Amino acid sequence: MSNFIKIYRNKSKRTIRLISLFLIFALFIAWNFGTSVINVDSKKKNSEVTLYFKVEKGYGVQKDGPHQIEIYKLSPEHVKENKVSEKIKKYGALIQAMEKIKGKISSEDSDYFESVDPVEIKNEKLKNGQYAFKAIIYYCSFADKFCSAQRIEKLIY
Repeated sequence: MSNFIKIYRNKSKRTIRLISLFLIFALFIAWNFGTSVINVDSKKKNSEVTLYFKVEKGYGVQKDGPHQIEIYKLSPEHVKENKVSEKIKKYGALIQAMEKIKGKISSEDSDYFESVDPVEIKNEKLKNGQYAFKAIIYYCSFADKFCSAQRIEKLIY
């Protein structure tokens, strides 16, 4: 009977080790999953908005991803809200939307951009007032072999 207990304990220890390794790996993936890989700056001049994208090293933006970039004009009441997403949802009027982006093709994989060209949006409605943009950009990590989408919501100054 004691031999059975030794075998059972060894299997239990091995199972616990495997579960621990799996949890560590899952936490590592989850930690990287929500990181900010794409940073966006915006410049507004008269009736033109330019969005500048910076992609972190080791990542690529999908060339054929279903990207979404939307520009909203905010009504003056938007100051009641703190979150940009709520400002857009409650006080935003869609001015322009686009789905295609261009950029420099990655040297690691030709299906991805390593950098994204600035996006220029010209619209007469952009002359006066406060604006915001909302974007969903699809990217992949070359090292970790996972893909995700990053949601970006910012005010335009």
